[in-house]
Amino acid sequence: VTHRDYVRVLNKFRAVYGDYRVNDIHSKDVREFFDLYNNKRCRATHQYLKAFFEFCCGKDNPFSEDGRGWLSSNPIHWLPPSFDWLEPDCLSFNGIVNVLMLVGPYCSKVTGMKGNQKFYSRKANDIIAYYIFRLFSMMRTSEFFRLVALGGKDIESNKYIDWERKRLLLTPEIYKKRGCMTGNSAGRIVEPICDTFYEWMCWMRELRIPLSVPSQRRGDVELKEVCKAEQLRGNNILRHTGITYHLLNFKDLPLTTKCAGTSLSMIQKHYWSKNHPTSDAECFYQLTPKKAVTMGIISKW
Repeated sequence: VTHRDYVRVLNKFRAVYGDYRVNDIHSKDVREFFDLYNNKRCRATHQYLKAFFEFCCGKDNPFSEDGRGWLSSNPIHWLPPSFDWLEPDCLSFNGIVNVLMLVGPYCSKVTGMKGNQKFYSRKANDIIAYYIFRLFSMMRTSEFFRLVALGGKDIESNKYIDWERKRLLLTPEIYKKRGCMTGNSAGRIVEPICDTFYEWMCWMRELRIPLSVPSQRRGDVELKEVCKAEQLRGNNILRHTGITYHLLNFKDLPLTTKCAGTSLSMIQKHYWSKNHPTSDAECFYQLTPKKAVTMGIISKW
């Protein structure tokens, strides 16, 4: 939860009840607001507004007088709606190849001069390395961002990559899973790094390809195009695909659970039961840099 989340929700609420006094807003008004913005099944909107009204009632409110808030009761006094988890989407092997093949054409388009007369461009190898690293490491988007920000862009000297023992060390400062944001998380270790992933890491090291995050302006535009074409939800789909393929290829529930940094029940519920062809996983773990050269994904190795 961020300040931006509260601002977004409260701006909507203010657009409807901006001329009301806080103590003139009742449960009926709040229910009408949820109906108006189709938020009946949106837990976040309920939670943010409920927290806002609790603040108005005096909870953790430094501006209240003698512990009494501006409201005597919270107009939102019911439980938030239940949330139905959707099955995580997964890219097919052909979808992965399409994403990687689109990198070159898109990078050739995204070049030019900024308003401050500085040249900008997207480097194809950097973007391909980003996709490959995310898929094999099964890292969340936020985890990869922290890996680069705290460990550095040089893959050879990044302190979270143990080249000697072939493993990734995702310490608590990197592995901040939802619900473990207090720093009590033990982190996780991705080991052993499989041979295919290790070859790609060596490719990055030999060609001095940095660990980099795609610019916010363009982002992972190739992935978005493939997800749109295949009607897939793109949120953390690289992680979902990586977990699915790791499980199908190694057929080891505890190993996948440990490397993915999630629970055994979560793997069984959302990934073990997925009806995805094993051949896709096998093809993915055979996609070495040398094979990528023959397929035209990268130019040399």
